[in-house]
Amino acid sequence: MNNFAIECRRALHALPEPGFAEYKTQAYILDTLKKCRGWQVEAFYKTAVKAAWTVPGAEKTVAFRADMDALRMTDGMAHACGHDGHMAILLGLAHYISNNDKALKNNIVLLFQPAEESYGGAKPIIDHGALKNPDVDMIFGVHIHPGVEFGKIGIKEGILTAASAEFSIDYKGLSAHGAQRNKGRDALAAAAAFVNQAYALPARTAPPTEPAHISIGILQAGNQRNVVADHAHVEGILRAFDETILNNLKTQVQTLAQTTATLYDVTADWQIPTYYPAVVNHPAAAEIVRNAAELRAVAPPVGMVAEDFSYYQREIPGAYFYLGCQKPGIKPLHHPEFDFDEAILQIGVETYARLV
Repeated sequence: MNNFAIECRRALHALPEPGFAEYKTQAYILDTLKKCRGWQVEAFYKTAVKAAWTVPGAEKTVAFRADMDALRMTDGMAHACGHDGHMAILLGLAHYISNNDKALKNNIVLLFQPAEESYGGAKPIIDHGALKNPDVDMIFGVHIHPGVEFGKIGIKEGILTAASAEFSIDYKGLSAHGAQRNKGRDALAAAAAFVNQAYALPARTAPPTEPAHISIGILQAGNQRNVVADHAHVEGILRAFDETILNNLKTQVQTLAQTTATLYDVTADWQIPTYYPAVVNHPAAAEIVRNAAELRAVAPPVGMVAEDFSYYQREIPGAYFYLGCQKPGIKPLHHPEFDFDEAILQIGVETYARLV
């Protein structure tokens, strides 16, 4: 089991692809699952893969989900968030069940989901039947995490990750010679004013007891140093545990975008391309994970990260937990040099097997 998962991880690590373009990844998963006895395997919505193991007379169906996409880095794509490990653990579970199926009492569904990092693949694959035929009663997911002690399982009921919204703003003005700024309409000035004021919004939106967060990662404007910028582009994220606060923060950001556009006589086009609800672990599902983890179970870090696993939990009870990979010198998630000791793959497969 261990060697199988490691082999899968190394193969998938060499196939990093962006969301909804995981074609080589999908092909590898399909090929690997078809070599595992007993699974009904299908490719569906874009690059997603679903595998089902049905048990005659089963009363319940339990699903397990792994995300597939990689991250875009300066010099290309890389699995810098452990998704290669998540897929390897799920393939390891498929291999294990193929060889240890006699005690199975429930149907099992394995979901390989595209685009967790970008567009939010969970909701569209749910809309295209991921939790149907057979109808899933409970779902589990795991994330390899350098913030949890190596080999431990971070699990809790209730809120684990924040609700999240990504936003983008496009300011449009009028170019002119930089020596005659009065003849232009400066989109860069409007965008800079937005950035300077935006970081104060959480304190004005949320009470001190309720965390809220804004981060701006992209500010792009203009084409030449001596020309008034006729365009500017801003991208950032909003986070809060309370969805009402997040919605209020979205309204405040939109208002600020419009206000700064008016101040500098430009226009602003506001968009929210991605939204994830908070991950909220169902008490019964969290207890099942805690029992399966036994002495490995620890309290997980709760922070402003976001996960579209939350969309499954809006449909059925589910639990999302962390598999600790913390060791000296390990890089954080999303760092281009993030890596982990592959020994944790065995622990992940064993934990899933106990859940089954």
